[in-house]
Amino acid sequence: MVNSWRVLTRPTRQQQPFAHQPPPPGVSRQIRQHQTHPRHPPAAPSSGRMEIDQPIPRVNAELLARHVGRKVRLAGRVDAIENGRLTLAACDGGRVVVDVNPTRPYTTAFAEVVGVVKGPGHLQEVEHDNWGEKFDMQVHNELIKLANGTFSQLFAKV
Repeated sequence: MVNSWRVLTRPTRQQQPFAHQPPPPGVSRQIRQHQTHPRHPPAAPSSGRMEIDQPIPRVNAELLARHVGRKVRLAGRVDAIENGRLTLAACDGGRVVVDVNPTRPYTTAFAEVVGVVKGPGHLQEVEHDNWGEKFDMQVHNELIKLANGTFSQLFAKV
């Protein structure tokens, strides 16, 4: 029986047509312009620098008054949610009222709210993270005190 299989080979560089010609003007060998698909437009031009927002400080209820009009992070226990407002027991024992953003529900006992301080004891939520059912608020409060006091030089300046 005769083997009828043929071996298909890829042509070598010398056999490929036009392999010896330089690329057309305006196109380099390393970076070639390509057509984009209508559903995948080209990316916007970049300045070459990474865009980074200002760091958001972590605070407790006592420190809210220092940050009126600014964005902060506040962790605590979810006590109640009524009429678009959340009552949060902060890690220092203070109570904070949060005007919630209804896009994502609070599903755990503890959460961290990122929001803009409207006044002492009042936040407007931008986003939040659910932190689970167990959380040591005393240890977190000690971290907040160190980050905003004794060892503030170790943390990002805002």
